[in-house]
Amino acid sequence: MVARQVAFLEAHSEAGAVFTEASLIDEKSNRIGEIRLPKDIASSNGLYDFATMFKAVLRHSNFFICSSAMVRTEVYRFEIKSWREALFQSSADLDLWLRILHQHLIGYLPEPLMRYRISNNQWSAKVRMGTERADFFLVTDHYLAHESIRGLLDATDLRNYRWLERRDRVKRAMNFFISGGYKQVVDLLHDIFSWDALEAALKSRRGFFVFMAGIYVKSLLLLNINTVGRLSLIYLKRITYK
Repeated sequence: MVARQVAFLEAHSEAGAVFTEASLIDEKSNRIGEIRLPKDIASSNGLYDFATMFKAVLRHSNFFICSSAMVRTEVYRFEIKSWREALFQSSADLDLWLRILHQHLIGYLPEPLMRYRISNNQWSAKVRMGTERADFFLVTDHYLAHESIRGLLDATDLRNYRWLERRDRVKRAMNFFISGGYKQVVDLLHDIFSWDALEAALKSRRGFFVFMAGIYVKSLLLLNINTVGRLSLIYLKRITYK
């Protein structure tokens, strides 16, 4: 991975950083999935600008793999003055990549050149069980507050972002159900039967699964299937690492 990234930076002086894809593995090093560059933003030379990547983030969430990042020394030394964890908490890395994109193109090698372990015992597993809005939205909301950035977007981009927010609400609703926060489940799933949710389900596989998960949790609540429902959701989250 390192050799390929060094070669890329040497061949593309305009790139401030370069990332790679990754294979996901579990506690026993079994392959369970992958993190890939979204297919809808493929580039012939592997270089991407801010607008392209920010639009993709609003559609696909954060696909930058922090541990795959190779950044030029001078970018870190002279341009990145702070790690803004106080503002963006666990998503401060996404803010960092967007700041680099403001000044440079970045490269993304469309190959899984590393393995990224996902475990139910790691710190991020606690994040996956959280009931607060994901830190990811601290970053995106910060950038969307700038008129110059909103000017880069169209109605489709904002719709994609709305669908990402619903996905987050469904995840949180599952976690609230598991912990017994049934009132919060009702609030978070208020629009799961809307035309907008149905459209998202028809547009993509992810939208379909978000829609079905929301309906499942809502049905558990309406039918008062608490204990069995809680155990089923724990099982689903465990096997899907969601």
